[in-house]
Amino acid sequence: MAESLQLDVEQRKHRRALERTARRRVARHRVIALLLAAATLVAITIVSANPPPTPTLLSARGAGPPHLAAGSPGALPANILIADRGNNRLAVITPKGRLAWSTPTLAPTDVYLSPNKSSIVVTQRGAFVVLTLAVADGGLEYVYGKPGHPGAADDRLRDPQGAHQLANGQLLVADESNCRVLLLTPPSIRPTKVLGRVGACEHDPPTRFSYPDAVFPTPGGRLLVTEAQGWIDLLGKHDRLIRALRVRGLGTPLDANEYAPGKLIVTGHTYAGAVEELTTTGRMLWRYAPASGPGALRDPSLAQVLPGGDVLVCDSGNDRIIVIDPKTGAIVWQYGHTGRPRHRPGYLDSPDSAVLLP
Repeated sequence: MAESLQLDVEQRKHRRALERTARRRVARHRVIALLLAAATLVAITIVSANPPPTPTLLSARGAGPPHLAAGSPGALPANILIADRGNNRLAVITPKGRLAWSTPTLAPTDVYLSPNKSSIVVTQRGAFVVLTLAVADGGLEYVYGKPGHPGAADDRLRDPQGAHQLANGQLLVADESNCRVLLLTPPSIRPTKVLGRVGACEHDPPTRFSYPDAVFPTPGGRLLVTEAQGWIDLLGKHDRLIRALRVRGLGTPLDANEYAPGKLIVTGHTYAGAVEELTTTGRMLWRYAPASGPGALRDPSLAQVLPGGDVLVCDSGNDRIIVIDPKTGAIVWQYGHTGRPRHRPGYLDSPDSAVLLP
């Protein structure tokens, strides 16, 4: 009996210790979120009052010596735009590995160019904000979300995970932790359309989504939604579900996008990570997933098929951007030092997206 009472006391002590640890963790996260929000507000104010001059992103050549990994030939056909999250900046890197342009942006998680090439669409997941900047002068054009104040009402987001501008100027946003996809029409802060239901985080598109971590428009006017719990959903006109693919063997699928009619590419956001090309019917075309060695991926966050067929991969956890030759599986281009985050020429720190500029 005494032993039983002693065991019960020890279990209660252990439970209280776990609860204290959990409370401290939550408090730390709140402090970080508040600091990030304050810094974001300051950055937005500075950008609005004093827009930095922005050279042409598409053709800037950069200056100074190149900074590619040893053995990297010229495998890129154009500049790439990077959300260099850990270095708090957006950056443009040339095919030769020169920094052509950069601008301070607090912890950007995704960055894409608008279809008309006049705006940069930036997601700040940790600040719960999506914004657009003018390519011409870097000026702030539009902000959706209030820094440091997550929510589900108008002008509120909770862990947004990527945004894209459509040809008509509207914005698509994957509002991951609210389990919904938003269609926004700037300058309004009231969503034009909401797919999914806040708090109903399960797979039943387009009524419900299980944590959508990406939404991409397709060239054919459809939508691709990637759900973190293992699904890729293809939506057609009037948001009708055309097909839902169950993605297996990728861990957490991320950023599925259509690179050719009926052909998708998606990453597995784990270690060791993977990249897969597959058809919209689910047939696998190509897979890259070394389990170890210099080619192994760590939490890759975006892959894009280049015009010649090579694959551009944002290998976030390895602090690098790489190009893979799918015929040989070899890395033929690399910017950033594998697993060595730095704020120096030639280095990256947890880049979250990298896209080829037209």
